[in-house]
Amino acid sequence: MLPETSTAEAVNDSSVEFFTERGYLVVEDCLPIAVAAEISDAFSEATWDQVYFQERKDHFKHVFSTDSEYLPGADEVYLAKFSRSSGLEKGEIVNNAFQRYIKPILDGLYGEEITSSDLRCIGMFRGDYMRVHIDDYAGDVGFILYLNKRWIWDWGGLLAVARENDIEVFLPKFNRMVVVNHGRFRHPHFVTPISEYSLEARFTIVGFCR
Repeated sequence: MLPETSTAEAVNDSSVEFFTERGYLVVEDCLPIAVAAEISDAFSEATWDQVYFQERKDHFKHVFSTDSEYLPGADEVYLAKFSRSSGLEKGEIVNNAFQRYIKPILDGLYGEEITSSDLRCIGMFRGDYMRVHIDDYAGDVGFILYLNKRWIWDWGGLLAVARENDIEVFLPKFNRMVVVNHGRFRHPHFVTPISEYSLEARFTIVGFCR
């Protein structure tokens, strides 16, 4: 089972040990509820002016290569489709929340101060997806903060992390943060497609830090 902790308890001997040995941690209620709600509302009202469609023919040969029989092989193509909001990424509301609430958790778990961060405000709409990828090249510590106040299992948008011959799945639960230790572990993961009947887009802040 995935360990779950609240912000107040996120950095303690037990959570640091788990993060160091297993390479990830789930933090529930990451932000004060009023802050999380304000950011969620901002995402709902944002202009999604950058639409990304990624097609990388050789990534499963080297960057995202694995030895697992259950993950894509070298002959497959990496694909992803999602949107970003430059306005949110440059805005105070996201950056202030990161500095005040998120960064102290990351510093404590990793055992070193984060000196640089790449924050991405991502919207995934109907039909969007991300195939299996590995983010260890992007930063030593990564996180995903879920911002939808309501999400239904079969709307898709589930984060699935490969663990040997199985996967662990994360629901995009409001104000939940998944912290990943990219500096010491490789974590193949993917996001399931947003269903055509989803009533909302999936909103997240994704960060890569060093």
